[in-house]
Amino acid sequence: MEQKGSYVGANSFRFDFSHYEKISHETLNKVERLVNSLIRANAPLEEFRDLPIEEARSKGAMALFGEKYGDKVRVIKFGDSVELCGGCHAPATGNIGYFRILSESAVAAGVRRIEATTGINAEISVDIMEQVLSTVKSLFGNVPDPVAAVNKIISENEQFKKTIEDIAKEKVADLKQSLKSSVRTINGINVMTLDRCPSMDIAKSLAHAFYAETENTVFAAAFASADGKPNLALMYSHDLVDGGKDAGKDIREAARLIQGGGGGQKSIATAGGKSTEHIAEALARLVELATA
Repeated sequence: MEQKGSYVGANSFRFDFSHYEKISHETLNKVERLVNSLIRANAPLEEFRDLPIEEARSKGAMALFGEKYGDKVRVIKFGDSVELCGGCHAPATGNIGYFRILSESAVAAGVRRIEATTGINAEISVDIMEQVLSTVKSLFGNVPDPVAAVNKIISENEQFKKTIEDIAKEKVADLKQSLKSSVRTINGINVMTLDRCPSMDIAKSLAHAFYAETENTVFAAAFASADGKPNLALMYSHDLVDGGKDAGKDIREAARLIQGGGGGQKSIATAGGKSTEHIAEALARLVELATA
């Protein structure tokens, strides 16, 4: 691992270094603890000015980034750390106070970046995290283990999602059977229409199911969603598409009646709009275009 860059500002600093993968949370914690232990050691600043370069190297001074130095250099030493440096430094490590890592991220291929802060700004960052934790705990009735509470909510949410998906599948199956039993034949084409539907997702599921199972068949849907907005869906079986039908083109024309637009493939297309006033006419227009 090599240093690839750094920046020191009034409120924070960054340190870039070569590394092949993301640094784990556990490793970052170890870095924080190590740095803070060095800060608490309160190593004093030792400064050597106009030191011959060879003597500086014999003291173990490191020259970073391959920078070129003259015959005389400045050497900074804190405990076992010895560097060639021309910047400003604290009188002792204890003056830094407290070190806290704010983030770790990738900045280029093989280069990672740690952003951190010290002193009062580090304390403020901890205060903010404690406030967030306190808020989370209060949302769960001040439970002693908010992590367990959050994990429980996530688990329950996954179970609810699965239950909803199962209900949706049952609804699709019921609607599918009902539509099949009420199929009409218009101009030699089997037509199924739907004017009430819980959601566009269900309408799409029906369209894909019918496309996979039927021939010489049209499925057209026009309904208002839970938010009151009109939706259209249109499916042409593969043989009708081969014969020249285009669901995307036809649904765009019908969508004008609901002050909307849409599109899709020649086989399956959807549309949304702003007005439900002429939604029945939009469904009739879909059927008219499909059986023309």
